[in-house]
Amino acid sequence: MNLKQVTSPIDENGAKIGEGKTVTFNSSPDTDKIFDSIVKYVDDYNKLIEDLNKQIREPKYRSFQPLSAEQKKDMKEKEIELWEEKAMSGMLRNDSDISRMLTKLRTVLTGSIGPEGNKMGLKDIGITTSKNYLDHGKLVIDEKKLKEMIAENPSKIHEMFSKEVKKDADGKVIDGGGLAQQMRTIIDGTQKSISERAGKTGAVNDTFSLGRTLNDMNKQIERFEERLKMTENRLWKQFTAMETAIQRANAQSASLMNAFGGA
Repeated sequence: MNLKQVTSPIDENGAKIGEGKTVTFNSSPDTDKIFDSIVKYVDDYNKLIEDLNKQIREPKYRSFQPLSAEQKKDMKEKEIELWEEKAMSGMLRNDSDISRMLTKLRTVLTGSIGPEGNKMGLKDIGITTSKNYLDHGKLVIDEKKLKEMIAENPSKIHEMFSKEVKKDADGKVIDGGGLAQQMRTIIDGTQKSISERAGKTGAVNDTFSLGRTLNDMNKQIERFEERLKMTENRLWKQFTAMETAIQRANAQSASLMNAFGGA
């Protein structure tokens, strides 16, 4: 703030001459900007849970198994595309990590932030959960009430969303922070759990559980192929021995026939 005008005349020595005008300053929060930020936050959350709920409820077509290279040779490109779309459908159906995350997010958003006796939650500022069960927990905004609450106590609303996480000297969380911080903690924890189970881009199989399972299955396939090869070799030896025995028997039979015929 730059003050560029005096409110009372002064003499050459800098002394005030007479009484000057009183100047007062006041400020008010930019309620429109805060409102727009909260609306965008809610919209992004609604889009997130809509997409995730769609993923965990997507139908699974068990008769559409992944295609082999040989099967693809006999199919047209569009047929392959439609088949693989069905084969990949429902890959996240009833996924435990995503389902658990959605439940935790909903629990956080129905809670309150602040000290006892002075708590504030989303419902207090006009944001409630949709009563339509098909919305699966989407948030609904009462715009009038939200704007009134922003104008009345913007700092408390800011704290409700953005309060920092507090930890003790040992790094243990003693205050989960505001709603945004708590949601970030839940989402980060879910991402970590999924990475440990399914890996992430560039990860080697030994670093996540599904990769280790794949390695074990590949080893089992190798052991089975070795046993199959051993069985194949044994059967070929038996077949060769049988062929040799048959040839010998045929030779002996021919000799006997010649002997009787010669007699």
